[in-house]
Formats: sequence, C-alpha cells, structure tokens
Amino acid sequence: MEKNVYQVLQDWHELLKSGVITEEEFAAKKNELLGGEKKEKKLSPQEEDIRILTQEEQAQIDVGYDALFNNKTWFQKNKGWVIGVSIAIMLGVAVFYFTSNSSTNIHKINMDEKCNISGILKYELFYGPPGFGENPKEDKKEQVFILHLDKPIIVEGLEQEITTVQVNDFDNKFKLLNLINQNVSINCIIHDDAYVPYNHADIMTSEIIEITTIQ
Repeated sequence: MEKNVYQVLQDWHELLKSGVITEEEFAAKKNELLGGEKKEKKLSPQEEDIRILTQEEQAQIDVGYDALFNNKTWFQKNKGWVIGVSIAIMLGVAVFYFTSNSSTNIHKINMDEKCNISGILKYELFYGPPGFGENPKEDKKEQVFILHLDKPIIVEGLEQEITTVQVNDFDNKFKLLNLINQNVSINCIIHDDAYVPYNHADIMTSEIIEITTIQ
C-alpha cells in the first residue's frame, strides 16, 4: 500500500534522527512533499467574477483609486480658478434666462394708436400742486385712478418700462369707482402728452375708448 505524504515525511524524519540524512536533505524532501510546485486551477468566468482578489491585485486597484479620487494636487493648485469659472458660468446663465424672459413679456405700444392695457385699478391719494409733496402742509391732495399693469409695457419714444398708468376719464368717474381693486382691461390711445413730470404714475392715458372687467 502506497504511503501518504505524512507517512513518508515521518520516515524521513526517523532517518534524520538516526543521522542517515542531513538537515538540508530533510528540508529539501519536506519542501518537495508539502510545498512543491502548485498547479494553478483555471477558473470559470463565474468563478473569476466572485473570486477573492490577491494582495497584488488589490494594491493595483487601490493605487488607481487614489490617483483618481485622492490626488488633490491639481485641484488645490487650480481651486480658485475652477470656482471662479463655475460661478461666472452660473451667473451668465441666470442673467440670460431673466433678460430673455423679461424681454418676451414686455408689451410695446405706439403713440397715437389704439392699444390695450390691463391690470388692477386703484384709487390712490397723492400730494398735488404746488409742491407735489415738498410742502405737505400747503400742497393740495389729489385722488387719482392708477392702473397697476399686469405686465410692463414700453411706449414709443420713452425708454423706461411702464408699470403704472394714471387713468384720466372724468366723464366716467362713477364707473371707475365701481371698478376699484378689480382686474380691468382698457382700450385707449396714448398721445405724446402722456408723460409729464408731475404724473402720479409712469404715464397717463390721453383718450379712453372702453373699460371692461376681466373675469
């Protein structure tokens, strides 16, 4: 019956004790029996996916990870530049978005032509002549109808955006009083006298054609 590895090793150990062989010979035989050249088992694709990495493979992966995520040299050197460019890009996008939106929402009106404006009608109190608020004890107080536009307009010949319009329609004052704090639509004409220094709004209407409520 063929002896197993451990029985053979025990026999060689007895030879060593009896002085038949040397320590070197015993060590060489032991290495042959227990160590030797190991045949590598070829793994299947499934086993390759789930196998435990060797120390060398794990070290290579760690080096790559450190190079990708923990290398702060470039970012530290260029941190200020990167942050500055990022902020500039975000500000540029925001400015473009708001300017493009505001320009598309502005309604343009030509002088001396019929137009339509809409918004909330208010009846507001202001200081009038002679000082228009500079001398409150002496200045006359005036109540006027002010239309707060639902979106800004630009009138031909005026560079500023118009957000409030003074509604002058003395013949229909009682009708206007019934429309206070309501959303109204006004068909009107604005002449070149629509803007004067002491208006109580950005401009005033020159000629009212029709006023209706917006439901």
